Amino acid sequence: MRAACASAMFGAAVTCAAPAAADPARKGQAEACAICLDRPRTFVALGFGPGGLSGGGDDDWSQGVATSMQIGYRLWPRIHLLYDNEITAQARYAADPDVSQQQSAFTVGVRMLPFGERWPACGASVDVARLYVKAGIGVGHIIRVPDGSFDLFDIDQGSWGPAATGGVGFTPLVGRGGSLGLELSASAVFHDDGTRNNVGLNLVASLDFL
Repeated sequence: MRAACASAMFGAAVTCAAPAAADPARKGQAEACAICLDRPRTFVALGFGPGGLSGGGDDDWSQGVATSMQIGYRLWPRIHLLYDNEITAQARYAADPDVSQQQSAFTVGVRMLPFGERWPACGASVDVARLYVKAGIGVGHIIRVPDGSFDLFDIDQGSWGPAATGGVGFTPLVGRGGSLGLELSASAVFHDDGTRNNVGLNLVASLDFL
């Protein structure tokens, strides 16, 4: 069954024509794929889009560039163990206009798909019910970088603090071994001088592995 599922998902010489229900071999392959959907799987997701970073002290809210990197492992059919790294960079620093800020949150938590997920045996499909929510806790870090500088020793390392991240995603475009959609996420990092929040609205591409 695992071999049949792998063949169907990764493009071996099989077809997915309408008469599959009448063909015992194809029907068995479809059943094997349905079984494989409930087995543990891993995914890697990368995201990029507009973001923002809240101020602390004299700093106001500032726009920036958001990126994300996620690694997940399926524990149950609708729940993944999730490592999440959310970053907002190129945010303004009020105390020095020639310096930009970057905050990163590194968290571990869960991602849940309340309506489940289905993968096409071949080709691509649209699944309008493919929603997920995520949450995690960990640590966060803020740095300040002179604009246009590539000197690693010229970076103000800022501070570390406890962090929490939450988000919601919608990835309706599904293909063999991957998906594409949007994710809105927010992270709070609790520094000694106050809480800083970074948010991002990212286009997220995910690669999935058996």
